[in-house]
Amino acid sequence: MVYTITYSRQFEDQLKKLKGRPKSDIEQGIQKHLRDQPDVESEKRKRLRDNSIADWELRLKPRWRILYNVYTDVVEVVVVVLGEKKRNKLFIDGEEVEL
Repeated sequence: MVYTITYSRQFEDQLKKLKGRPKSDIEQGIQKHLRDQPDVESEKRKRLRDNSIADWELRLKPRWRILYNVYTDVVEVVVVVLGEKKRNKLFIDGEEVEL
């Protein structure tokens, strides 16, 4: 089943700040890994522990983390936010977050 992918306003704003290759890699990665079976764990997709941001994480390259929610009843993926992994820490808009 093919899922519709929607971006949150925050994610759209984050994506606008990126240029060139990183932006392209993120957009292609989302299409490749979240269109079909976004709620099945894989090497790139991981179900997160309970938190206030999102239920799922997509890992792109060693650096990028896409946090998203899946709504199976309406066959939709909502991409919530873009995170940047630096060593063992995750940053969203420059702020360190704990998931």
